[in-house]
Amino acid sequence: MRLLWRLIVGLFLAVVVAVFAVINVQVEAIHFLFGTAHVPLVLIILGSAFVGGLVVGFIGIVLQFRLRRRNSQLRREVEKHKAQLDKLQENQTEVLDGKPEVPQEEASAPASEEPSADAESS
Repeated sequence: MRLLWRLIVGLFLAVVVAVFAVINVQVEAIHFLFGTAHVPLVLIILGSAFVGGLVVGFIGIVLQFRLRRRNSQLRREVEKHKAQLDKLQENQTEVLDGKPEVPQEEASAPASEEPSADAESS
């Protein structure tokens, strides 16, 4: 839908520029460093619009190229981090599987509650 609106606005602006250019048909002098040229104003307007479109298009292509390159860099970084995460999870599983689980009650029981050998003999 967004592309459709851009197309409609672009076509509207193109029609406005074309109508403006056709209305201005008188010949104008363009002064360059090396001379002067007499060109119809319609060509100056259409040429300026065309060059402006090329500049905007070129800038858009450059920005899109930069964004795609950055996107691919970030995707590679995400894959690297996923691989590291998988490796850490695998190591954590190996460590936990290697240790016997100690119930909390036995681990926290004080040593004085166990019967001693002297108490049994009396």
